[in-house]
Amino acid sequence: MVDGAYNAIQAGQVTGVTLANRGEVVATSDGNGDITIPHGLLITPSYQGIKAAICGAVNYHCNVHTLASGSFKVRVFSGATIAAGVSVTVAWSAKIGV
Repeated sequence: MVDGAYNAIQAGQVTGVTLANRGEVVATSDGNGDITIPHGLLITPSYQGIKAAICGAVNYHCNVHTLASGSFKVRVFSGATIAAGVSVTVAWSAKIGV
């Protein structure tokens, strides 16, 4: 059933449906300042469909990049500098409207 729904959405046969998920993850950024967040949607969302923010750490912010069908990445910054190896909480939401 899931494969059939996925194929129908991809083919443009379904309209007026929104797939969405949200959550919060505590993670440590890698050497590039990146954290990979699984969104659990069947389709790769657009950049307009992804929202992410650092919670509780006033010295850090993040930008969304590298979208995929199962996950996306956020890059963590401290000011204009990439923040590698920092542990932060990221609140996020992902949505696909077709």
